[in-house]
Amino acid sequence: MKAKMSILAGMVVLFVLAITTYIVPSQIISSANSSVESESNVDDRSSIAKDSNMENASKVVVTQRTHTAHTRINQLEPAEAAVLAATKQEANVTQVSVAKESKSRLNEASAETPAKSDLQTSKKTVYLTFDDGPGKHTSEVLDILESYEVPATFFVLGKYVETYPELVYRMHEEGHAIGNHTYNHDYDELYDNFPDFWSQIKTTEEAIRLITGSRPQLVRAPGGTFGHFDQNYFDLMKQAGYSVVDWNVDSGDSKRSGVPAAEIAQQATEVSTDKDLVILLHDGGNHAETVKALPEIIEYYQKHQYHFAVLDPAKKPVQFRVKNEESTKKRFQPSSKWINNVIAPNAELFEEGPSLVIEAGKQMAELNYGEYRLQNGQYIVPLRDVIEKFGGSVKWNAAERSAELVFGQNAITVRPDDQLVTASAEGYAAEADIYMENGVTWLPLRTLLNAANFEVKSLTHGTGEVVVYAM
Repeated sequence: MKAKMSILAGMVVLFVLAITTYIVPSQIISSANSSVESESNVDDRSSIAKDSNMENASKVVVTQRTHTAHTRINQLEPAEAAVLAATKQEANVTQVSVAKESKSRLNEASAETPAKSDLQTSKKTVYLTFDDGPGKHTSEVLDILESYEVPATFFVLGKYVETYPELVYRMHEEGHAIGNHTYNHDYDELYDNFPDFWSQIKTTEEAIRLITGSRPQLVRAPGGTFGHFDQNYFDLMKQAGYSVVDWNVDSGDSKRSGVPAAEIAQQATEVSTDKDLVILLHDGGNHAETVKALPEIIEYYQKHQYHFAVLDPAKKPVQFRVKNEESTKKRFQPSSKWINNVIAPNAELFEEGPSLVIEAGKQMAELNYGEYRLQNGQYIVPLRDVIEKFGGSVKWNAAERSAELVFGQNAITVRPDDQLVTASAEGYAAEADIYMENGVTWLPLRTLLNAANFEVKSLTHGTGEVVVYAM
């Protein structure tokens, strides 16, 4: 009897051991891990996918085996149940470990994703630029740009700004940038000496300002700077606060008369550089074919994921190198006095600073920063601008070379050549530092107020303004 009981007990032990060996999940998971680790040549994302699949497979096997073990535990003795419970705990620990490892590797991969995504979404920039307008095709160009929601930069000629002010206003209102392309595009006048070039820049600048309320800092030399600008031109324009911009993609639409649209589109999209692109196009003159080519050009760069933008004077411009020629060495060079009086103060037009508010009796006028000058402790103002802001007018007497005006109760005469200001009241006469610049007469504010029989009572510095009070 004892022998039979011993045999029966031995059979139970063997049965329990057999069940335990069959359901231990660590053996299954270990085998799966060995299989995955042997494939060492796959990339991180492939490994993560395999781990994820392994984890899911392990969960299925562990769930099935654990369910079987749980059923058997209810049918076995306490000792056998303890063995099976320990087995189930081992399965849960292993399952959590696999899940944590997989999640960690997914997090590492996710941390790398933004950097790769940034590289994929970074776009090169293309700048569409149009020269020689506004003209009869400018409105068509603006319509196309509006339909594609694409901005552009227009380098305008002063004489056409005066002819088509409504087109300049539309450019400004629709968010395009406006640049200065001189007044008349005449090479002989522009590139003989710098003061003549400067005069055309300032004349066009003023025409634009009267329409848009702002002065353009962007400048493009007619024909480009190569062979036209010497280093002095570049240096003086930069000192005056301007950004001179050439181009690195030529559409060829002005190489000859009647260049077909297909050729223009081809030239404008044949790009051999990874740099940002500044494309030369024309909207002035007879450039109907440019209008026809424009949609294809825009769609090409949209397809190649370029970002469209307007030129920014704060960024380094595309510029041609200086071509050394004997003709440029013989040019008239402006004097240091002219540079100090004309060029150096011009940069202030584009800087932020206080406005100058002039209160004379019951009248008031305001000059923005850059529209007046502070020299040797004196406020220097443009005669015509100040008088017109006070509601008056100025007449230039060519025979006498003098400016004549009425300010306050006095008739005033300003003679720049004689450095003299006279007034009708009580025989007033005063010498002053008066100078002419591009047709504008500049003189000390105090001298002008005194000639009009106003005496300066106070000068106060407020927030964003300087107030001169006279009575």
